[in-house]
Amino acid sequence: MLLQQLISGFATGGLYALAALGLVLTYKTSDVVNFAQGEMAMFSTFIAYTTMTSYGMSYWEAFILALLFASVLGFIVERFFIRPIQNAPVLSLLIVTLGLMMIVNGIAGWAFGFETHSFPAIVGGGIKNFWCSDIKVKSFDISYYSIYNGNFVLYVEIYSCWNCYKGYIRKSNYCKVNGYCC
Repeated sequence: MLLQQLISGFATGGLYALAALGLVLTYKTSDVVNFAQGEMAMFSTFIAYTTMTSYGMSYWEAFILALLFASVLGFIVERFFIRPIQNAPVLSLLIVTLGLMMIVNGIAGWAFGFETHSFPAIVGGGIKNFWCSDIKVKSFDISYYSIYNGNFVLYVEIYSCWNCYKGYIRKSNYCKVNGYCC
């Protein structure tokens, strides 16, 4: 019972840590706390889900399409919602991102429904299951999340260096402290 509670606590804490990491990375690179980023990611995931289930696309085709959609959505949000009020007080930026969060959530509910959906399996068969108390852990999950986290860290390093180089990050101390090309 204790082991199960520990694993459940680590899993829940990991989700909170990922949400916090997303907010911190967005704030450190753009000086905007974007509360709508989770909803934007959810909407892009629904795009991938719909293309896989309704249109019969493969996982990788849906993945590429969702990435393209997320890029366009991020561009639109930055250009038309964030940039016009970039020099406004911090509270105005917070209100805009909270409003965007509600708008994207409402549009996703209207377009895809409010019921829970299961994402189709990426690979079939050959996945070993490990049991830890009453919790089943798939070996594919462990390897997938390990690769995902490694690529995420690599992306953040490249993105931060590029932004310091191009002067997009206004905090030059951030670049110097992290040893990026200044």
